Amino acid sequence: MDKIYSRPRIRFRKRKNKTKKQKIKQIIFLIIVIFVILIITFIKAAYPIFMVSCENAASSTAISILNTEVNEIMIMYSYDDLVNVQKDTNGNVSYIEAKIIPINELIAKITNNVQVKIDSASTIPVKINLGSVSGISSLSAISPSFEIALERAGGIETEIKSEFTSVRNKSYQT
Repeated sequence: MDKIYSRPRIRFRKRKNKTKKQKIKQIIFLIIVIFVILIITFIKAAYPIFMVSCENAASSTAISILNTEVNEIMIMYSYDDLVNVQKDTNGNVSYIEAKIIPINELIAKITNNVQVKIDSASTIPVKINLGSVSGISSLSAISPSFEIALERAGGIETEIKSEFTSVRNKSYQT
């Protein structure tokens, strides 16, 4: 038993001292990674608020165009142009009949004019405050804002609903 068991020694490579350029490159890379992570987190948090703001701006513009066109076209029509009102011998309204052809022409004019206005509109500007996107309400009015331009897309669907109710059958009790 003269010899004691020994294993070979584990030898680690000697570290080379990093040069100043390598350290700067690593710091810059780390800063870029942190910056990208922060941007991705901010975008994920701000996306729902951003979408609501864009939908509201687009809806507001479309409703404004629609109301303007409806008012301009409805000036050319009267109630008698769109419906026939039949009265009995006592002067009471017996039935009301819609005139389908003038109503269809009205729908076509409104739809075409609105589509032309929407197509001719350039982009819809949307101004969003950085504070409102971030969720900090105290910064919503004073924070820097950025403007986004929405492009138009989609189409128009028209639908007319009419409802006639009789007031003659209602009894008023005092």
